[in-house]
Amino acid sequence: MHYTIDYSAQPDEAADAAAVRDIIDYVGEQRFRDISATLRDAIRQGATERDFHLPLSFAGVQGFPVGAWYRTLKAEVSSVSK
Repeated sequence: MHYTIDYSAQPDEAADAAAVRDIIDYVGEQRFRDISATLRDAIRQGATERDFHLPLSFAGVQGFPVGAWYRTLKAEVSSVSK
């Protein structure tokens, strides 16, 4: 991914959505779905955002987009479990 993208000018939810779109553009839709399924399972088992930074860096995703992806998936997992 391009590491100079600045999401700070956008509101929090819009910045997260933009970062997730950038991840999809970078890794591709199928790979994004596959990785997301694994990450959702990890969240259900108690993984935190911090747990995602190193493994996602191997896929080329670092910094703010990692947090955005985590927050997006965490919200999905939380809404399903309610």
